[in-house]
Amino acid sequence: MVSNLSRQLQSLPELVVSEEMVNSVAASFRVKINNLLLMAHEITLGKDFRLFFKVVVSLWLLSAIGSYFSFFTLAYIGTVLSITVPALYGKNEDRVDRYFGMIHKRFKIVDESVISRIPQGLSSKDKDT
Repeated sequence: MVSNLSRQLQSLPELVVSEEMVNSVAASFRVKINNLLLMAHEITLGKDFRLFFKVVVSLWLLSAIGSYFSFFTLAYIGTVLSITVPALYGKNEDRVDRYFGMIHKRFKIVDESVISRIPQGLSSKDKDT
């Protein structure tokens, strides 16, 4: 029995990570991190108002939720949701897609009406004078 187990272990292939694979993964991460830093820079400078507004609202919501729950409670709720939501979505995929499609259309209408009321800044004619 022991010799049978040792033969099975010896027949496993050797696991090796090549330097080329490590370099390609590192280059991929470098590109993603640079894009993330560029986006953070643009958010900080306020160049993209829509994204800046989304970040501010997200941080405010996170702060409001965090004031009511501890970190461990939020981690537990997140774990439970990450297990149950995909299963529920799998069972009711058609209905969920239909309702979220309707919500998305209405949100898009509201979003466009709110964004259209925000001044876009000085026009090119005002900048020249």
